[in-house]
Amino acid sequence: MDANLSEKTELYIFCDGPKENATSEQLSLIAQVREIVKENRNFKNAILKFSDINKGLGKSIIEGVSFVLKEHETVIVLEDDHVVHQDFLEFMNYYLNNYRNEKRVMHIGGFSRNSYLQFLLPRVFFTRYMDCWGWATWRDRWEMLSLDYKLFSDYFSIEFNRNLYNFNKLDHHTYLEKNKDEISTWAVFWHSTIAIHNGLCLMPRFSYVNNIGNDGSGSNEVVKTKVISSNFIGKFRPKKIDVKESKLSELYIQDAYAKRSKKRFNRVKLMIHNILKSIRNLFIQKI
Repeated sequence: MDANLSEKTELYIFCDGPKENATSEQLSLIAQVREIVKENRNFKNAILKFSDINKGLGKSIIEGVSFVLKEHETVIVLEDDHVVHQDFLEFMNYYLNNYRNEKRVMHIGGFSRNSYLQFLLPRVFFTRYMDCWGWATWRDRWEMLSLDYKLFSDYFSIEFNRNLYNFNKLDHHTYLEKNKDEISTWAVFWHSTIAIHNGLCLMPRFSYVNNIGNDGSGSNEVVKTKVISSNFIGKFRPKKIDVKESKLSELYIQDAYAKRSKKRFNRVKLMIHNILKSIRNLFIQKI
């Protein structure tokens, strides 16, 4: 990560508390993590927030982002299992600055998923899809966040809205039903908030973030992350684009997010993807 930018950046670290039935081994691991986060990381300042109780991921993210945005106009959000590209901060700050006054742009994403179609996309593009693995937003957009299940339920009851949200092929609206009685995740509410405001999310063609936490060691499901995550991008090259949805983005999202496994590739798609990936690797700057 860019040392110059990190030295100008205030770092907030939120550590959730132990569950009520936590074992002594789990308590020991939590204590070890809290000691690790106290180490100096060459940021301008580090504000540490340790919770005595277990809030869960959904509540922790919502409260943490809201806390930071009371003090700052923008926020860049990472979870503890995200590994970032060396130009991650440069990428995020560039687009936060350049789309500050473009209210339809509600979310800057740093992650992209494998698809043979991604090679045909521009360097960055706008999509209706919100990905939460390394992202950023502005205070005035986050203030739009709604946790009103009925509001979204009514919105999705209209077939046109539901199909638009699902890219005419996926079933992402069903995640909302799982959070009807208790908020166990935050992302579906943020994604849905963006949808009802006709918002757009900026996404890179290749990732600035890799997720290494889907191995079963945490509370997430086990996912073959190497299969779904695109390679890191070579080097950040700034490019501001018009605020309009990429025509190819719907097909890309349909293909990349339809299934979380390599099985979504048929033989032809896999062959095309691997050929394009090999060609790309000949030209990108190695990191």
